[in-house]
Amino acid sequence: MDWETARLQAIEWMQNRGWKRKLAKKRGGEQSLFEHTLIQLDVLISLFPLLGRKESFRLSLEEMQVLWLAALCHDVGKETEEWQTYIIGKGNPTNHCIPELAQEAVQNLLDKYGWEQTLLTSAISGVLLHMKNERTIGNVLQQVITPQPLGRWKLLSELVDAVHNLVSANGLFPALASLERSILARHLKLTYHQVLLRGASTSLLHRSAVQAFDAAGWQPLIHFVNGSIYVAPGNSDLSIPTRENISEILSQVVNEAMGQDFTQQVVG
Repeated sequence: MDWETARLQAIEWMQNRGWKRKLAKKRGGEQSLFEHTLIQLDVLISLFPLLGRKESFRLSLEEMQVLWLAALCHDVGKETEEWQTYIIGKGNPTNHCIPELAQEAVQNLLDKYGWEQTLLTSAISGVLLHMKNERTIGNVLQQVITPQPLGRWKLLSELVDAVHNLVSANGLFPALASLERSILARHLKLTYHQVLLRGASTSLLHRSAVQAFDAAGWQPLIHFVNGSIYVAPGNSDLSIPTRENISEILSQVVNEAMGQDFTQQVVG
C-alpha cells in the first residue's frame, strides 16, 4: 500500500473541506483541523509496519485502511459552524461525533480512494467511538448490532482513540504518558530524546538526534518543540544512542549547514 500517495489525497480532501481554516483545538495550543488530522495520519504511517507484525496486532491491509479512514474522519464534526463557534468561546458545547456526517465523509473517501465498501461500517465505528465519553453502553451496542464485515472493529476504534490521545497531548512527556497507558504500549518499545531550547541551534540538535535514533533502528513517531518520541517492536533489543553518537552526527549536520569553521566553534 502506498501510504504517501494516500496522504497526498488526504491533504487534498482536507483542503477542499476548508480544514486549514477550521480549529480542532484551542486549549494548550491552537491547532487547525488540518494540522491535527495530518499529524495523526503521519503517526499511522510510522506505526503501520509495527502494527502489522505477527508479534503485534497482525493488522491486515483492510484493517489499516479502516484505521486510516477513521483517523482522517474522526473529527469531521468539528468542521460544522456550531462547533467552530463553540471552540472560539461564542457558542454552547456541542457534540462533534455526528453519525450522518461521519457516514458522508467516510463514503466520500471510499469513493476517492477506490477502496472496498466493506470498510464503511468499521470506519464509522472508529469515528463515533474515538472519544471516551462517546463509548456509552448505548453507542457501543448500536455498533454491535450494526453488521460489521470486519470482526475486530472495536479493537480498531481503540487504536484510533490511542492515536488521537497521543496527538492531542500537550507536550513531549504527556504524549509519552499517553502512549504508555494506551493499548499500543504492550506491543511497542518506547523511548525519546529531549533537548534544551537553544535558539537557532535547536533544529540542528533535533535533526542530529533523530538521525542517531534512526541509525540505531528506532522509528520516529511524533515530534515536539523540545523532543521526539520513537518506537520499535516490543521484542526488539535496540540500544539508545549516546551523547557521543549524537555529537558526532551534530558535527556533520552543522558542517553541512554552516561550514567547517563554524562547526569547530559550536561543537568544539
